[in-house]
Amino acid sequence: MADALGQSLPIAVGVMVSPLPIVAVVLMLVSGSARANAIAFTLAWFATIGVLLLLLAVRQWQGRPRGDAEATTPAWMAAVDAFTPVKAAGLAALLGGVNPKNLLLAVSGGAAIAGEAGADRGASVGAAIAVAFIASIGVSPPVVVGAKLIGDGIVVL
Repeated sequence: MADALGQSLPIAVGVMVSPLPIVAVVLMLVSGSARANAIAFTLAWFATIGVLLLLLAVRQWQGRPRGDAEATTPAWMAAVDAFTPVKAAGLAALLGGVNPKNLLLAVSGGAAIAGEAGADRGASVGAAIAVAFIASIGVSPPVVVGAKLIGDGIVVL
């Protein structure tokens, strides 16, 4: 459970700081039916997010290998051996930008940058580059180590 929580905590934080629902609930708190509307909103917000997470979890659970069956290697993993640099770049774009977890975090990061940097275009670009650099730290070291090993004539199997 700790692993699952560790993986999903950044997503929860990204959803938590989303400004639009916060604005909506604050406006509800100053409306005519403040208490009832705010409570209904909060409960529906929690339930909707919870139901979506449960549906995704059930879907993944049902797709797991049964008994002694081995998990099948996804087709894209098997195809990596024959990739060209263009296909490698395309896979990076898919995994980095289309992956729902990364997409949610990227949108949250972009919203935070836009909210803080405002009209200062230079600050926005600088912050976006810094976030992209930090987010890329996970994939960069294996590439550097692999290039060093290949450069030294060591074959990596």
